[in-house]
Amino acid sequence: MREVPPRTYSAGSEMPREYRETLLELCYHNSEELIGVGGRFEGHIADVMAMATKHAPDSGSMVRMAKFCHEEIKHGHQFHQVYAQIDKDLPRKIEEHGRLEFPKSKKVDPWLDFAITNIFFDRFGAFQISEWIDSSYAPFARIAGIQSAEEHRHARMGVIHLRPLLKDAAVRSKVQTKIEQFWYPMTLDMFGRAKSERSERYRKWGLKRRSNEDLREAYRANLDADLVRLGLTPPDPMAGRRIF
Repeated sequence: MREVPPRTYSAGSEMPREYRETLLELCYHNSEELIGVGGRFEGHIADVMAMATKHAPDSGSMVRMAKFCHEEIKHGHQFHQVYAQIDKDLPRKIEEHGRLEFPKSKKVDPWLDFAITNIFFDRFGAFQISEWIDSSYAPFARIAGIQSAEEHRHARMGVIHLRPLLKDAAVRSKVQTKIEQFWYPMTLDMFGRAKSERSERYRKWGLKRRSNEDLREAYRANLDADLVRLGLTPPDPMAGRRIF
């Protein structure tokens, strides 16, 4: 199915019209946060660090959160650079276009809820970005490996921060309900429809490796292993879903 080998095109390369259109479509639907466009993401990072300063239980947790914020800022900077190499106005256009908005969990306990966010959402990012490790677009391939590894580390940080909280049976029950009713179905839906023409275009042009369903199942297997290690029960993968 793949028609274009890894790292075939770079910024400034002549490329087929359909390839360029598909590359731009991927950029618009990527939903990566960007540094230097309107200040929204910078504000989010400031809020995260303020939350950690207030709620982190020990200095080790603070150090992990500081490293998390540093790496997320770096990712936003790198994606801004990659997009601007395609079109200097592309970062602004993407921000104005509006990113895909997913349902948001009501944060009652900021430290606990952010740990869950790391476990689910950062893991999702790791799997999405890993698709570009051998991308036909070389600038994506150059940043994908290390970014995917760092997002996996953010997910592991969530596990580290959540584990001691689950010693309380009431908290464990609350977390189980949160993942069943919100996080599990929401993140599985984020991978998109099992039969997606857009996804197949990405694969054709070497901008993605796996189908949405294969990527979703790889994510679920990786996630379920951590949930079991935490003493939680992986929910029914079909319950509460809206996108199939």
